[in-house]
Amino acid sequence: MLTSKFKNKSKGLTLIEILVSTAVMGVILVVILELTTNILGSWNSSSGKIRSNFEARVALDTIARDLESAVFHNDGQSWLIATNDPPLNGLSSNWLRFITSAVDRNRGTVAEPIEGDLNVVSYWMSYSNPFDSTAADGQVYGLYRLLGDGGVTYTNFLGSVDNGLNVTKSVFLSNTGFTDQASGFLATNIVEFKITFFINNTQIPAGTVSFPYTDNVTGEIFSQPDFADIKLTVITDEGAKILEAVRSDEVLMAVADVILQHGKVYTRRVTFQNNAL
Repeated sequence: MLTSKFKNKSKGLTLIEILVSTAVMGVILVVILELTTNILGSWNSSSGKIRSNFEARVALDTIARDLESAVFHNDGQSWLIATNDPPLNGLSSNWLRFITSAVDRNRGTVAEPIEGDLNVVSYWMSYSNPFDSTAADGQVYGLYRLLGDGGVTYTNFLGSVDNGLNVTKSVFLSNTGFTDQASGFLATNIVEFKITFFINNTQIPAGTVSFPYTDNVTGEIFSQPDFADIKLTVITDEGAKILEAVRSDEVLMAVADVILQHGKVYTRRVTFQNNAL
C-alpha cells in the first residue's frame, strides 16, 4: 500500500514585518487624526461664524424695529438719548434709550390690562452673567434690551422732568416695570455697540446725542434724526474664550487683535419715518 505523507508548514510574520506593518498603521492613523482635526476645526469655525451671523441679525432686526417705531415730540423734552458708556474691559459701547411703540410690549392680562401704547426701551452692552448680574461666574459679553411697560413709561418717564431719560444708568434701571435681565438678554458675544445719527446727510458729532437736537453752529433745532447707522461687532465662541484669557488692562492690544481675527462688523441703516408731533 502506497502512502503519501504531506507535511503542513505554517509560516508566521517576522519581527521586521511586524515593525513595518506597525509603522505603516501609525502613519495612516496620524493622517486620519490630522484630517479629522482639520475637519472639526473647519466645522467649529464655520458654526461659530453662522452663530455670529444669527446673533447679529437678531440684534439688528430688534433695534431697527424699535427705532422705526420711535416717537418724537416738539415739547422740549428728550425723547431719545445716546451716550458713550465708560470703556468695558477696553471695549467701547453706547447706551441708547428712547420712547417707542413696541410690538412686543407687555399688555397685561384680560383681568388687569396695562394701558398705554408707548414704551421706554434701553440698549447697552455689558460683561456679566445674563441670569444674575451680581454673579462672579458665567460672565459673557452681551447686548441687553430692557423694555418698560405702558405703566412705568407714563409714570416715570413721560410724566417726569425730561422724560426720565437724562439720568444715570443705575437710576434708570432702578425703575420697576421693566423686563427682567434674563429676558432682556438680546445677543451674546457682542463686543461693540455703536449708533450714529444723521441730519441732512450730515453726521452728528460723537458724544451725548439727544433729540430734539440743537445744532451748535446754526442754533437750528431738529426734532428727530433723518436716519441712523447701527454698528455691532460680534466675535465667535472661540474668540470669546481667547478674549476672556487675555482680558486685562495691560493687554488691550491683544484684545484688539483677538477681535480683529475672530470678530466681524455688522451694520444696519435705519430711516425714521414718523414725523415729530
